[in-house]
Amino acid sequence: MQKSIAKGSVWLMGKRIGKILTIVAGAVVALVLAVPVFMEANLALTCGNASPACLPRYRAAGHFWSRLGLSSRAQHWYKRGATSGDPIAMFHLGWMHERVGWSRIVSAGEVQHGRLVEYMERLSKFLLGIERNIEVTEGQTLRRLLLRPPSEFEVTQDEANSLRHGATELAEGNSLASDARAAFTLAAYWYGLASKQGFAPAMNNLGTMHVNGGQPQDLDTAKELVLGAAELNNPVAALNMVVLAKHPRIRDEALARRFRESFPEKANPADLAEPTFERTNVAFGSSLPLVKRAEIRDAARRHISIPNFFRPLTPDPRIPTFRETVADELRKKRQLEDSAKQPQKLE
Repeated sequence: MQKSIAKGSVWLMGKRIGKILTIVAGAVVALVLAVPVFMEANLALTCGNASPACLPRYRAAGHFWSRLGLSSRAQHWYKRGATSGDPIAMFHLGWMHERVGWSRIVSAGEVQHGRLVEYMERLSKFLLGIERNIEVTEGQTLRRLLLRPPSEFEVTQDEANSLRHGATELAEGNSLASDARAAFTLAAYWYGLASKQGFAPAMNNLGTMHVNGGQPQDLDTAKELVLGAAELNNPVAALNMVVLAKHPRIRDEALARRFRESFPEKANPADLAEPTFERTNVAFGSSLPLVKRAEIRDAARRHISIPNFFRPLTPDPRIPTFRETVADELRKKRQLEDSAKQPQKLE
């Protein structure tokens, strides 16, 4: 009898604890969901006139929604700061429009499947025509290969130009392509406004748009913009300047030597803050890896310089090269053809 009473008491206590935990969990969820609402309401009430003290709060709200993946809300608060004259908010608003542009380009390519198949067929022929002795360095991508001068490939100038602008060609005539162009135009607009105020990350990103895409390819304009950001000691721009200085159409060794080292301690602290640092684009890429950004910030704290160069990958002798693979396939094919031509022996 006493044992059954004890078991009943334990069961009731467990049930009550379960109810209490459910209530606490519900309260926590409600609080988490209510925080953004209170944050925006507080901003609307206390920052109606967009005073200088409110600009960092606008950016913080934009960062908050951006991390949650709600780009429309993030753009709303970035735009509040941008229209109030904040160059950092202009930069982030431009970056978000640029991301939208690239997502539309990708979607357009997926929609136009027929053009994508045709492009891939031309691309495969292009790759077969590449000289096998081209050195591929660390971080080398197809986009960087396509930016090499056509003289280094066994293809015509028209074929090289066609492939270089392949993503745009795939999207031509599609409504998503129009959306992409509009997004890139807005990105360039906000980057341009921030650049006029001397914000180095915006100058860098506007320059890389003339290299990576989003704006007409113009290496001279890209060089001018990125150089301006590098002279303001932006470490990403300095790295980009070395890459551009070694481009076959620029070939400025003096400029490459000038920026072969970066001095992060001289950079504007806002340039090294996240997510600004992460969103500062690399030429022929997107952004610096997290480890590299941490290394640069550490160099700024220790007042030391960091080198700007890419180490080439060491070839693995166990992996056959493209030339060797093609030669082996051709050899096997010839062997099969020869064996088919030989008369069969009768037993």
